[in-house]
This record gives sequence, C-alpha cells and structure tokens, in this order.
Amino acid sequence: MIDKHNKLIARGVDDFSQEGIAVNVFHKVIGVDYENRKVEVLDIKRGKRFFKSYDQLVITTGAEPFIPEFISD
Repeated sequence: MIDKHNKLIARGVDDFSQEGIAVNVFHKVIGVDYENRKVEVLDIKRGKRFFKSYDQLVITTGAEPFIPEFISD
C-alpha cells in the first residue's frame, strides 16, 4: 500500500539527472555483456549503435496508459 500520494507522481528525465541517474530515452538495448558490464545500445532517432558501460543496470521497457472502456446504459 502506498502511504504517501507523492510516491505516485511520475518523475521526468531532469528529476533523475538531478539525482545523478542517467536516463536515455529513444534508445534500445540490443545486447548485454554482463562480464564486462557493458550494453550495446541503438539510438533509435539517429540509427547509431554504441557501447556503454554501467555500474548498476536498470532496464525499463516503457509503458502506454490503458484506458478501459466502460459500459454505460
């Protein structure tokens, strides 16, 4: 159960940057080298691939809101 409503507020890229967390939008991880702690990344907008090292890796897949249809009489 969420005890404070502010925990439900979405955070933007700038919010994470202020905490020292790098966020890459419009990028897709296409490979992970666990031994060397690197990911192969595709920059979707530019069509370029590159490798990026990491200390800790968190992969988020993104989401789209779902608004259910309600039956009304």
